[in-house]
Amino acid sequence: MKHFNTKHRTALLWLMVLLTSLSSYAQKMVGDGFGGRAGYNPVNIFSGTRASGIICPDKTLHLWGITDSYLNNGVNSQSVTPVAVTNVSNVRQVSMGSAGGSRATYIKDDGTGYLYGESIPYNNSLVSNAYYTDAATPGFAFVKTDGTVWTGGSSNFAPSCLCTNGAPTTYCTSQLAGISNAKRVAISNAGSMVILLSDGTVKTIFGTTNQYPASLISSTPITIPGLSNIVDVKAGESNFYALTSSGQVYAWGNGFAMGTGVSQTTSLYTPQLITFPAGAAPIKAIVPAKTSIFCLALDENGVCYEWGSRLTTSFNSTPVAVATNVRDMAAGYDFAFFYKNDGTLWGLGYAKNMLNLSSTSTFTTLTQLSTSSLCAIQSYNGMPPCVAGTTAPALTPTTATNSCPTATVNLASLAISSTTPSGASLIWSTHKTPTSAGDTLTTAQKTAVSTAGKYYAMYYDAANACYSPADSVEVTITPCAVNLANACPTATVNLMTAISATNMPSGATVTWHTGTPATTANKVADPTAVSTSGNYYMAYFDGTNNCYSETAGPLVVTITACVPDTDGDGIADDTDLDDDNDGILDTVEQAACSPSSLTCDSDGDGIINSLDLDSDNDGINDVIEAGGTDADKNGVADGTVSATGIPATANTGLTAPDTDGDGKKNPYDLDSDNDGINDLVESGNALLADANGDGMVDGTDTDKDGILGAADGTPSTWGDANDTAPVDTDGTGGANYIDTDSDGDGLTDLAESGIANPATLDANGDGKIDDATDTDGDGIPQGVDGAPTAFGDANSPALPDTDGDSKPDYIDAADTDGDGVPDATDLDDDNDGIPDSTEGTADTDGDGVKDALDLDSDNDGINDVIEAGGTDANGDGKQDGTANATTGLIGTGLTPPNTDNDNVPDYKDLDSDNDGVSDLQEGGSGGTDANNDGVVDGPDTDGDGIQNSVDGLVGFGDVSSPALPNGDSDTLPDYRDVDSDGDGINDIIEKAGKGTLDGNNDGMVDSPTDPDGDGIANNSGLDTIPAGFGGLPTANGPATDLFANYTFGNVTFKANDTRTVIININEIKGGATSGIVEFFVPTMTGYTMTFNATQTTATVIGTETVNNNDWTMTNTGTGMKFTSKSGVVISANGRSRIAITVKADTAGTAANLTTNITPASGGDGVSLNNVAVLSMSIQN
Repeated sequence: MKHFNTKHRTALLWLMVLLTSLSSYAQKMVGDGFGGRAGYNPVNIFSGTRASGIICPDKTLHLWGITDSYLNNGVNSQSVTPVAVTNVSNVRQVSMGSAGGSRATYIKDDGTGYLYGESIPYNNSLVSNAYYTDAATPGFAFVKTDGTVWTGGSSNFAPSCLCTNGAPTTYCTSQLAGISNAKRVAISNAGSMVILLSDGTVKTIFGTTNQYPASLISSTPITIPGLSNIVDVKAGESNFYALTSSGQVYAWGNGFAMGTGVSQTTSLYTPQLITFPAGAAPIKAIVPAKTSIFCLALDENGVCYEWGSRLTTSFNSTPVAVATNVRDMAAGYDFAFFYKNDGTLWGLGYAKNMLNLSSTSTFTTLTQLSTSSLCAIQSYNGMPPCVAGTTAPALTPTTATNSCPTATVNLASLAISSTTPSGASLIWSTHKTPTSAGDTLTTAQKTAVSTAGKYYAMYYDAANACYSPADSVEVTITPCAVNLANACPTATVNLMTAISATNMPSGATVTWHTGTPATTANKVADPTAVSTSGNYYMAYFDGTNNCYSETAGPLVVTITACVPDTDGDGIADDTDLDDDNDGILDTVEQAACSPSSLTCDSDGDGIINSLDLDSDNDGINDVIEAGGTDADKNGVADGTVSATGIPATANTGLTAPDTDGDGKKNPYDLDSDNDGINDLVESGNALLADANGDGMVDGTDTDKDGILGAADGTPSTWGDANDTAPVDTDGTGGANYIDTDSDGDGLTDLAESGIANPATLDANGDGKIDDATDTDGDGIPQGVDGAPTAFGDANSPALPDTDGDSKPDYIDAADTDGDGVPDATDLDDDNDGIPDSTEGTADTDGDGVKDALDLDSDNDGINDVIEAGGTDANGDGKQDGTANATTGLIGTGLTPPNTDNDNVPDYKDLDSDNDGVSDLQEGGSGGTDANNDGVVDGPDTDGDGIQNSVDGLVGFGDVSSPALPNGDSDTLPDYRDVDSDGDGINDIIEKAGKGTLDGNNDGMVDSPTDPDGDGIANNSGLDTIPAGFGGLPTANGPATDLFANYTFGNVTFKANDTRTVIININEIKGGATSGIVEFFVPTMTGYTMTFNATQTTATVIGTETVNNNDWTMTNTGTGMKFTSKSGVVISANGRSRIAITVKADTAGTAANLTTNITPASGGDGVSLNNVAVLSMSIQN
């Protein structure tokens, strides 16, 4: 604020008290639609900087507080009770402010705008036709009734006649250029002004740098961007506020009172939206303290909010609630008044400036004030007096109607008994209280009203834009026929119905003619039953003088041939209970819509259901979907039609089924069984086109019977012909469109539809999508509806055809083995010779193919047909022979053997002979077993249960399945033979190296345990996966096998002959010895054996190296015990050679040189070959 000398500063301070007080009252003008929002009902009390006031019912002004020169009596004073202002009367609106000095402005009831004040009383008229005023330190402004703005005060506000501060001088106003539609002005003490225009936009002028950027500082009005639909503007010390028609508040200017959460030192130059607390209703009025830095706002619930500082103890950067149940409010420098709906007055802030209080305390909570010294507090909106008066025009008629052929009513001709007040005019409006110029009828409109309704007459004061109460007349318009047509089933028209005139000439009669002028020759004989189209003319006939009047017209008559019987059954539609003879009552077809409607058209094809033979356009006629009889396939129910229009086969009307129970009956359901496949597709009619995949037949409907395109056998005649019956693939469960397993293969259509996650969609497995939610009511469940908000689908996906036979899976009954008998009835689905009843539903090998469909149920590389004892000469994995056409069995079915009697038949047993060697290894298939678990690894591309690495065919079955190995060529293949090479050493010993598990030497694991049922005995951990299928690694026999033999020359001695024999200890398994090797050579009677521990060579046949020094020999008395020295190892497939000397002692003696390798010594795993014998003899 600009600084003045002490005298003027003091005068300015007191003047600003009333500037804000009465300016805030001026802002309460709401009668013109501005100054506040609907529901704001202001009263006649206000506040200012340190003074307050009231406009009493006699239009005098009374003030209290620090009143100074605003009592207009030349005396500076202070009062806690109201004091009348001198020489100020008939006050309609007032705004006090410096206005270039110690002055204020007000407007009288006659529209004269005044400036008054100064320490020396001053009271001058400045403008006429004033409508609104505001004043502040820099100057003042008036808005006239014509929308122009006039300003005065400082040099900015009065450029053509400078007004100075100090003693009274001649004051003046200047019109603000460029403004002609103003409704309000607001001037801040900082020197800026905003103008609210009638279109709800706001302009600014005289901007200052603390409120605007340079771009908005101008001496001519500039539109403020971002503001529209504004109904009020207000100014504070250095802030502006704008209220919208929807109850929002915008602020700009100094941060002290922005209310948008910014700091006190932040200035924002463009309007910012103020956010009120949660729960706040729209704001209906705003009141800032013009000479202070806070603002009040009142919402529609009567809650008053405050932001800024000086009213409460702290600075509020955003609005806070300070009072409730408030009707009106006023703001001063450091206090505020709240007038509540219960008629009480309350204060908040500095007490000394409040009514009837002398305290210097500050009230931080609301305090009720006494109003005993005030004149009456009452509603007062500051509007100018209205010469239109308070009494409505007195209309004699309460109704009015036209007289044909005139089709309008002249409101101006209606009698009004009251007199129009001086200065007002009589107007007509379509609203009891006009809200815009468009509500008022023009002269042309009020003399030719053509629309029925209530019209209001009232007096209007154009100068003050106000209205009297209204009286009304109810106008009815009787149509005057210009065109007349018959209404079927009536085939004629009554020309007399086109006449509504009541002022027919006395003695005349009405005549109608086919031409003009009217003559007897062209007179219509019976105008009440005209059956010919054409132009007709009315005339009056004077029978006395035998003459006609001039004609009126023409009246254009159109006669349309009536075809009121849609289905041609001889019963008109208006009495026919089944208009299209589809057997479904019209009321039922109307109820397909919600709510039920006569015009219900489910498929939107323009043919209502009751006339539509295919109401959902799925290509299946309604009579079929409703369960009716249509033997002649013409689209309508068979049988003689009853008197009420219902075909005999429909009895009293078909009860259309709702197969899927989704609330949509089949004739109006595009997916009647909720299997995710549209009925059009499931109908099986290959002629039907649905290029866009919307589930409805493409094409046109020339004959308007509701059957579209190729679905209509008689496209140019109502009805159908040779209607294709919906396909029923499996012959059970009804046609495919109502069958959830159309091919009867045990798989639901939903599961075979290709729709993602069918198990999730159909958790209960009944073949129907569980969630039948259907927002658009087309019967397609929302979860699979391609067009969920419109009747029909979109881009219905192609159906899977797994085998590529051009038959979608859902109608391609599974025939796994291709024998012509569907799996559903085939007793041997995979033709492996084992009946399905034997194989059951298990999936032994867990490869995803159940045993009944699996050609190698245990994935051991040997096809089930072989393991079951069947015949498969061509090696295709299937039993040879021809399958029974009904049962699918070849013969009577195989009884699978169980070679090892372990409760697991061979075709499920991974070790069929229980010899510890897997069938995979003994079967010779060469199947891949990377994880060495005795089970052929996947994948299985063709899904026949034979894994790719052993499958000779891409497709169901095998090719040239190899012959099974049979090492000893006996009757048993190796996988069932416990001694597959016939060498007398069982495979469990020499292949598996598990001889210790076979105590009874029958070649099989004794007392096998098999908790996981895979046929692998778990004894001594033989099964490496004891809790899962598989777990028998490739068997390589024992790691080490020691075998003794001899190197010798002549074994026939003479007495005293000495010969050398080399004992060979051989490793024949490929595993080096570990630990001490031990063997024993028993004493031979008649011979002496010696051992040289240092011998390194020996001559037998030739000189040979021996390893005597690797051994220690102990003579036990019964023979020689040899023990390998520590660290001596017989290498894999190597040998150690021990030379002994044999001397013949007694002639005629024969003996055996025997070498016994101690079992398990040196890690030897095979004991059956541990003895070597060499026979010797001594000649006589």
